Amino acid sequence: TEDSTAVNNYLMENIANPNFREQLIKQAIEAKEYTKALTWANEGIVNGDKEEDNKRWKRFQLNVYEQLKDKENIIRLASSFIIDSSGLPKKEDYNLLKKNIPAESWNKHLEQMIAEIIKKKDLYGYEKIESLYIWEKSWEKYLVLLQKNANLQRVEQAEEYLSKLYPDQLVLLYRDSIFSFLEQNVGRSFYQQACVYMRRMRKLGGDEVVELLIEQLKKTYKNRKALLDELGYL
Repeated sequence: TEDSTAVNNYLMENIANPNFREQLIKQAIEAKEYTKALTWANEGIVNGDKEEDNKRWKRFQLNVYEQLKDKENIIRLASSFIIDSSGLPKKEDYNLLKKNIPAESWNKHLEQMIAEIIKKKDLYGYEKIESLYIWEKSWEKYLVLLQKNANLQRVEQAEEYLSKLYPDQLVLLYRDSIFSFLEQNVGRSFYQQACVYMRRMRKLGGDEVVELLIEQLKKTYKNRKALLDELGYL
């Protein structure tokens, strides 16, 4: 029921509310009042105690720096979103970063980011580096990463990108991952999963490796009747 001035005054009086802060920042950006927008976003980061809210304020900062063409801060924030994200990195952050870094400096910056990701040892470290290699089309490096961190799901994920170049290597990674998988899991449903991956090995041209694997599994797990049954269907 009030006019816009009264509304803005109310928002300012209650700016500690994240939704009100967001509305004020959006209004400032639309009005090209970038100093205000940055100040309010920074205050949100300083005063906030929720990680998701802090990401929200940093996104607004990045938006402003894009408008200002402030490459130094664009690079800083876009890099942090890739390195420090609590989940998978966003392709748009990668694109923005690559757009703002000189071509001759890109590889060095990329390696520095990967080193930081490895150093952090977070839950999504592998997936972050995997994404970077896929976006870069660095297939050999992707293969090396996979070889050092293989499991059945990761090998399957890599098939889309590496099967034409490295089918034999993927077959061997499947073989080794199946051994590890069966060491850790007992039960028919797990055996059926292992057989699904052996069929994928065949599609990659690994018939001979599959036959040897079946014989090895029969000897190693001769007392697992359900496994022997499932292997008999291959």
